[in-house]
Amino acid sequence: MTVADIFARISSGVVHFVFENAGQRVGSGSGFVLDGCIITNHHVYRDTLSFQTQLRYLDPKSVLYKDVVFAPGQLRLRSGSDENSYDFAILEIAKIPLQELHNFQIGNWKSVRVGSGALVLGFPFEIDRLTVHSGIISAKFKSGVADILQLDASVNPSNSGGPLVDAETGELIGIVTRRHTGFSNQFDKLIEGIDGCIHQLSQPRGGGVQLMGVDPFEVYMVQFQQLRGIAAELYRSANVGIGYAFGLDGIARDLGFEEK
Repeated sequence: MTVADIFARISSGVVHFVFENAGQRVGSGSGFVLDGCIITNHHVYRDTLSFQTQLRYLDPKSVLYKDVVFAPGQLRLRSGSDENSYDFAILEIAKIPLQELHNFQIGNWKSVRVGSGALVLGFPFEIDRLTVHSGIISAKFKSGVADILQLDASVNPSNSGGPLVDAETGELIGIVTRRHTGFSNQFDKLIEGIDGCIHQLSQPRGGGVQLMGVDPFEVYMVQFQQLRGIAAELYRSANVGIGYAFGLDGIARDLGFEEK
C-alpha cells in the first residue's frame, strides 16, 4: 500500500484543535479518532480548559473541512495521563459524527523496530489543512513509564496529538508529541507566560479605568497578542523538525485494547 493510498484511507480520522481567546488564535494541536473517541496529547487538552476550541475535521462525504466550536471546559475528558507520563487525553465528543470518520486500528506498537517506516499525520505550524510526513523510527527508548519512538520525520508545532502510523499498513503505532530542549524549550516558557498574561487581562473587571479616553487593559491585551504572534513565528523558525511519539501502552490500557 502506498503512502497516497494510506493517506486517502485514514485522513478523515485526523482532527485539528484550534484555540482562540477574544477572537485571536492562540494555539492549535492535532488528534485522531479511536474507538469512538478523540485522542490527543494531554497538554493539548489542557488548552481546551482555558480557551474556546474549534475542532476541524474532514467530512468524508463532501471531502470538505467542517468546524465545530466548543466553549472553554466543554470537551469531556474520559481519561488521560499528563506529559510526564504517557501524555494522552481520551475525549468523548457528541457534536461530531465520529462514526462517519475513519476509526484508527491499533497495530503492533510494542514490536516496532528501529528503521521501520512511519507516517506522521497532523496540522503543523497551525495550518488549516492536513499534512503527512514520511520517515523512519530512528530510535526507541524508555522515559519514565513510557516507551518513546524517536522519528526522523518532520514534527513541528501543532503536530502534537496526531497519529503515528505504520507506513505499510496505516495502523496506529504511537501518538505524536514533542520533547523540548534548549532554545525551543525557552520559547515554550515565553509563550506560556504570554498566554498567562492574556488570560488575566481577559478576566472581567469591576469598574473601568480610562486614561485620556483609552482603556489601558485593552491596549495591553493587543500588545500581548501581537507579542505572542511574533514569538510563535520565531518558534516556527527555530524548530528543527526532529520529533518523538509515545507508545500506546496507556491508551490501550484505558480503552481495553491488547497488542495483536
